[in-house]
Amino acid sequence: MNVMYGIFLSSFSIFQFFSTLLLGSYCDAHGRKKAVLISLMIMVVGFVLLSIGTYFQSLALLFVGYAFLGIGGGNVTVYYSIIADISTIKTKEKYFGLVGVCFGIAFIIGPFLGGILTKSTSQYWLNYSLPFIISSLCCGIGLIISIVFLPETL
Repeated sequence: MNVMYGIFLSSFSIFQFFSTLLLGSYCDAHGRKKAVLISLMIMVVGFVLLSIGTYFQSLALLFVGYAFLGIGGGNVTVYYSIIADISTIKTKEKYFGLVGVCFGIAFIIGPFLGGILTKSTSQYWLNYSLPFIISSLCCGIGLIISIVFLPETL
């Protein structure tokens, strides 16, 4: 069981490692916006699978959802490429720093909000799958914003 738990926890990082290489090559060949949109769609599917797997207590669905999130999580390098493309020499450091700040804030606020959303109360809709549903909605909103406002930078 401990080996299965280790494989489950490392699956995100393993899939993210390989998808970073694939998404980097894809965005160089087909455009950065397409790579971002594809990765965000994959992340929406991953969060939906995690919420379903959590609700039905299915380890297989959790593993597949985590793998999807890892594949979609390889988009960080694409975002850095977009920042490098659209910023000037003077603003590049500022924008890269802002990305780091956003990651730091998200790593603090995300688990805090997830804990609040899964708190046991009398509300039937407050369960362990709710944070994944909200994360899926946030990725969907990011997808729509990217479709509308993200310029192609390649």
